[in-house]
Amino acid sequence: MKPPIAILLSALLFLGACASTTATPADNRPFASVSSLREIGGVYQNRGEGDERYRPVYLSALLWPDDASLNHAEIDTITVIQTAADVVEVTAHQGRQMIKSGRYIEGKDFEIEDGLLLLGTQAGMAGLKPGEPLLGAYRQVIELGLDTAGQGKARQQTSVAGLAFLLIPVAVDSTEEVRFLRLSTLPD
Repeated sequence: MKPPIAILLSALLFLGACASTTATPADNRPFASVSSLREIGGVYQNRGEGDERYRPVYLSALLWPDDASLNHAEIDTITVIQTAADVVEVTAHQGRQMIKSGRYIEGKDFEIEDGLLLLGTQAGMAGLKPGEPLLGAYRQVIELGLDTAGQGKARQQTSVAGLAFLLIPVAVDSTEEVRFLRLSTLPD
């Protein structure tokens, strides 16, 4: 191997990136342990309060990530009602108009682990679509619950490892916490 090529390849390996980011709202509080679904019942503001440097996070986008017909920015509130021991009904509203509703069943659509609602883990390969600069594996976990002040809270944890532009090794770990204001609780 010629020296200039060896130097260039060595430089590319040293340029490999490892990054870890954490984004939280101002006055971030830890998760409170949720022992029953009844505790999370209420009406929540759809647009979350997070780190202002990042894009807005909508509760509706976490609940219905694959619904391209929803304009999450137009949804004002999300109502959560426990309808059975292991079932919650969730509705999205724009003003007084219902935009979407869904039923979530424990064990099928979510799990309760350590007092948090785990919406599930997504894993797969990035870089399979044209134009994506990274080829590698990713994993995303979304947890919902209440913070110690009784507000709604979400945590998204994403990890990615692979090759950027098929040359530069990259490992990224990101955690984003968002608060969703609880506008009211539901009467028993």
